[in-house]
Amino acid sequence: MVAIPILWMPVWTVTSDDRERLQAALAEISHVDAGVLVRVDAGADQVLYSGTSLDHLAETAQKLETGYEVTAWALEPQVRYLEAIRTASDGEGKYIRQTGGSGNYGHVKVRLEPGERGSGLLFRNAIVAEVIPERFIASVEGGVREGARGGVLAGFELTDCAAVLFDGSWHETDSNEMAFQIAATMAVQEAGRRASPVVMEPVMTVAFTVAEGRAGMMIDEISARRGRVEDVEGTRGTAVIRAMIPLKEMLSWDCGPRTMVFSRYEPVPVPDQRGTGGVPATRPRGPEPKPDAAAADPEGDWT
Repeated sequence: MVAIPILWMPVWTVTSDDRERLQAALAEISHVDAGVLVRVDAGADQVLYSGTSLDHLAETAQKLETGYEVTAWALEPQVRYLEAIRTASDGEGKYIRQTGGSGNYGHVKVRLEPGERGSGLLFRNAIVAEVIPERFIASVEGGVREGARGGVLAGFELTDCAAVLFDGSWHETDSNEMAFQIAATMAVQEAGRRASPVVMEPVMTVAFTVAEGRAGMMIDEISARRGRVEDVEGTRGTAVIRAMIPLKEMLSWDCGPRTMVFSRYEPVPVPDQRGTGGVPATRPRGPEPKPDAAAADPEGDWT
């Protein structure tokens, strides 16, 4: 089973040359580690890489420093939110521009359908009879994936759905790859906004061991942090409480001994849908900083 990335680590470098080396190194790591995704935030001048736990983020940081001799300063990790859709919907994108003697023409219709949890984004070409020539289909898929990466509700990646290209049109002289890519991005954005989108957050399975007399207090605290108690077992004066708790709540809770593993992504409660960005962990990890640089404390305990 492929490990699911649930955290982002934002990092920055001093020089543009270091940043290029950082991105190249992360690309190599990502190629062999499916849990490491790479994203660039041009507005904040940061590169972000993903991880399946705080330990995983730290392992990648160590590889950058020792394996690639890339020094990057880490900020606080962020929860990796996603978006999903709850209903099927169609979207249409048209990109038609005339610039001087040359033109741009791309026109696509895309249907988004909800998929299985963890299925990612699947693209299917249902075009028949050269409604759109085969040479443009790869550009359409690229545009669909680009549109999904930007999300349709709160800026998080749209996933766990199928994107079906079912119609469109083209112009013999003005159609090109760029026009179809832009049109496809427009189409998936329109379809996504109509498909009852929802923000998804990682939820953890957590087991606490507490004195039996404190079990009630711990259960109340779990409920206050949007958790759901699944099971309570009492043995020789202690209680083991198993619960499902959003990762956001766990990262800000110094709750003592516990074990924690990722369970699944679930919808964020409606009042919180647009307020989920940039949620920090309390004990980030990263490369050893220079003496005068502000960087993350490398100490931490994921489990």
